[in-house]
Amino acid sequence: MHRLPFWFLLPALVTGRPAEPPPLVSILEARRAAAMLGPNLWQRVVVIRNTGRTNVYPTTFAAVVFEMGGILWFYCPVDGTQSLSLRRGHAVADERNLGPLLREIDPGFTRWDFAPADDRPLPSGPVPPNACFLECLALLRGRLVAGVPTERPRLLSYYIAVPGGVSGHTVLYFQAREGPIVIDPHFPKGRLRIGAARPDDARSVADYLRRDIVGARWVPVDPLGLAGGARPSLQASLP
Repeated sequence: MHRLPFWFLLPALVTGRPAEPPPLVSILEARRAAAMLGPNLWQRVVVIRNTGRTNVYPTTFAAVVFEMGGILWFYCPVDGTQSLSLRRGHAVADERNLGPLLREIDPGFTRWDFAPADDRPLPSGPVPPNACFLECLALLRGRLVAGVPTERPRLLSYYIAVPGGVSGHTVLYFQAREGPIVIDPHFPKGRLRIGAARPDDARSVADYLRRDIVGARWVPVDPLGLAGGARPSLQASLP
């Protein structure tokens, strides 16, 4: 069974093992990332011990595992968000057995634990690195909770070639009264109307945004689960 493809990768090329963040700083960064998802999606902060020889990930770091659209996703500051589940519709079972899925991301992820629950208010701080996927979900959730018309919302992940690899970015796409709209989380107060693009063609929309696209794909979202009314989660039963 092949892994679901990466929806977002940034940076595309990492040279040398990242500097080791103090564990408490890493957990705080992951908690900030998890908070962007809101209270309705199942989510857990995990602390991973990386025993691999690759230099992509630190030896100890915190990440976020969350459920959306029937699959689990994995966010870490090093390379953003990617799919964790191998199959759609198996999120509940995957939540109970994360180990094999984490090792699919990197064989060095041989040890991991859930971070202790922490209900203390988060101190202010910057947006976590490489979090555009999460920022898009936060933007969408804010619109839905506020009752702002947002029809057929999806995420659009697009990729550009850079020296040594491919770099990616994710934006929010939806239908409005005036037509298809894109909001870039790096410019959340702006709205770009997609006029000439074919609205159901991810590559066409991405090409409208910039000229150096090498690939693009839609990421479906679950508006009901994001804004409220998500399925009963295992949050209370997991340690």
